[in-house]
Amino acid sequence: MPSWEEIVREHGPPIYRSAWKILRHAEDCEDCVQEVFIEAHKLYLTDKVTHWRTFLTRMVTFRALDQLRRRRSSTSLDCIQLLDKSTGPEAGIIEAEESSLVRVAIAELPEQQAAVFCLAHLDELTHLEIAKTLHISTNAVRVSLHKARARLRQLVDKSPKENHK
Repeated sequence: MPSWEEIVREHGPPIYRSAWKILRHAEDCEDCVQEVFIEAHKLYLTDKVTHWRTFLTRMVTFRALDQLRRRRSSTSLDCIQLLDKSTGPEAGIIEAEESSLVRVAIAELPEQQAAVFCLAHLDELTHLEIAKTLHISTNAVRVSLHKARARLRQLVDKSPKENHK
């Protein structure tokens, strides 16, 4: 069994990246990852976890989604960092607003759909990897992903939009 320090050193960066892909806010990501490792350490002491990568990915995904739900009422433009300098400031602002809209919409999804969507599109896991991470069938992954995409389309389409012309 690896030492706790080895687990943190090996899995810390990818777990932080998973949190970042959902939250897009450094302090929130740090808090999320810290909470996950504190909770995981309790289980480390009981020797109950064998697949740390899967376990930590699952924990950080759900924890980040919970944080996103808590702050969903305050829409921010912190995605402005995604600006493509060559397209001009207007295109970057539109992209930031759309990205923020999608993150708020993800927070509206049922937990399993949100987790499947984030793991598929943000972490770029395969259906099989998602199924293993969430302990569900690959068919349940496909169904949840389909429902999540459909619901996100509805939520984003009904959101108030400004004319960006």
